[in-house]
Amino acid sequence: MIKYDMGLFEDAIKDYDRAIELDNNYFEAYCNRANAEYSLKMYKEALKDYKKALELDTTNNIVIKT
Repeated sequence: MIKYDMGLFEDAIKDYDRAIELDNNYFEAYCNRANAEYSLKMYKEALKDYKKALELDTTNNIVIKT
């Protein structure tokens, strides 16, 4: 999250990629990567990650509101 908060979205995406490689059910990594992708106007990629996050947790309000 630090890189994301600093506006280093591309670096943040790389970190989230690695986290997902280690645990492909890591809900927060998908949400955070989607947010970073959205910030870079990578809308298709962001939507894909938001959908994956929603698959992992259908009750999470963060994804539903996004």
